[in-house]
Amino acid sequence: MSQQNMTIYDVLEQYRSLSRDQLHKGKLFERMIAQFLMTDPQYANKLQEVWMWADWPGRWQAENAGIDLIAETLEGEYWAIQCKFYDAVTPSRKNISLLFWQMQARSFW
Repeated sequence: MSQQNMTIYDVLEQYRSLSRDQLHKGKLFERMIAQFLMTDPQYANKLQEVWMWADWPGRWQAENAGIDLIAETLEGEYWAIQCKFYDAVTPSRKNISLLFWQMQARSFW
């Protein structure tokens, strides 16, 4: 299949097949999301930088704070982003809503 004919589903399936383990699969996905945020017009016009958590200059010592990416807006605000690369079976809306509410309750700053 040529790259011009690839869908996001094809890319995700490639990531699943190329990954050595869950951690590797997650890191591939995080890098893809960082690139997406910097190139998609909806976000590229709002963001000046997107870092992997480990590369963010303001990172504190916590190795795993539940944050995968940090984005800095053009106004100097920071977004903490958690990426989830689910299996091909879509998670239920209930599970996604629960995760959203749990994450809102946590304070990182």
